[in-house]
Amino acid sequence: MTEYEVESVLDSLELTSDMTVYLVKWKNYDPEYNTWEPIENLGNCAKKLAEFLKAGPDQERTDFEKMKSFLSQHTEEEVESVLAKLRNKKGELTTLIEPNADEVHRTVSRFLFNRKLLSSAKDFAYAHMLLLTHFLHGKRKQQLANIREAEERYNAACETAARLTLENNFDLESPPMDFTYIPSSVPRDGVVVTDDPVIWCECRGNCVSNRDACCSDLNDADFAYSRRTKRLKLEKGTPIYECNKKCACDETCLNRVVQKGITLPLTIFKTKNNRGWGVRTPDKIKAGTFVCEYVGEILTHENALQRTNQTYCFNLDFNQDSNSVAFVLDAARYGNVSHFINHSCDPNLEVYAVYINNLNPDLHHVALFAKRDINKNEELSFCYLDLTKAKFTSSKRKKLVRNECRCGSSNCLGYYYLN
Repeated sequence: MTEYEVESVLDSLELTSDMTVYLVKWKNYDPEYNTWEPIENLGNCAKKLAEFLKAGPDQERTDFEKMKSFLSQHTEEEVESVLAKLRNKKGELTTLIEPNADEVHRTVSRFLFNRKLLSSAKDFAYAHMLLLTHFLHGKRKQQLANIREAEERYNAACETAARLTLENNFDLESPPMDFTYIPSSVPRDGVVVTDDPVIWCECRGNCVSNRDACCSDLNDADFAYSRRTKRLKLEKGTPIYECNKKCACDETCLNRVVQKGITLPLTIFKTKNNRGWGVRTPDKIKAGTFVCEYVGEILTHENALQRTNQTYCFNLDFNQDSNSVAFVLDAARYGNVSHFINHSCDPNLEVYAVYINNLNPDLHHVALFAKRDINKNEELSFCYLDLTKAKFTSSKRKKLVRNECRCGSSNCLGYYYLN
């Protein structure tokens, strides 16, 4: 059985002459999970209760507000029960109708001035559902405002014309408001990204026609993109060398794809099967199409080990000549749309190492390309196993965490590992 620890007692409300309830803030839980508890439920926190009684109740909060809060108190199961009734056959939330404000006020006032109603199961059930619906409507209204704010913030940070859309038509969770959207990776302490290419091409016309003298050939690699389709044609595990800022070709060069950033409209949405947020495409995407770069904070391997949340850490380990990983990308707090792309055991995106201006083998870009043709409104995914390759594991590392996989693919392993 889970033991909840009281962080503090915030307020009190006298329901009857012989019953008072106390507003409790639970440790490690947000304020929205505060609950009103009778004194018999506070036996293990006598000191916290004594501190509250010494300070006295919140003088700025009226008894009306306290009663309203008490009547709307709810469990997560109750919220899900209400939301389940509001979802259509597609599992999407329909309009949450706001209760009449006058009826809400009358109901709270009735209980405030006639405490005997609290012992009436019928009256209490009506008031509770009315106030819970009122609470959920306000939460949905705030959630939609948060979604629009995050959508505007993300799009303002993008350096391309591609439009990002955010939506949650499943529950009342808002997108992470402390997540900073960045268009390109940001080096942190101990990381120096040189933006001065040491190799470049002298192609004056079409780089495709001069493939034997272009950047890929100068780096002993194959030309990455098809002249006919302008999409990736390389096998998995093959590096991509794009033209850089010193090359003689201009911005229309076919060998400049990843550096142009995201060009496809994408939708960040809340999934329906406990996989958090995900990303889908509103349009069809052809195999070989560049979708997005995995960006974040570029950390030294040593600094990455100090991060408590390594869920979004991606090893820059394409350099097979190195016996260890020097740098790690962490997209937990800073990143782009790739932060929201889920894992799949049968992904539709493939990961490629890309070199542009910086040719340091240990500091490549991480690009996601369509592995196959992707249907309209299909969710995007890539394999998270790339996040936890053996070279990133050392004797200093914590053991890898086994996570339940809910990708739903026919060849799903049922789990995947993260740091």
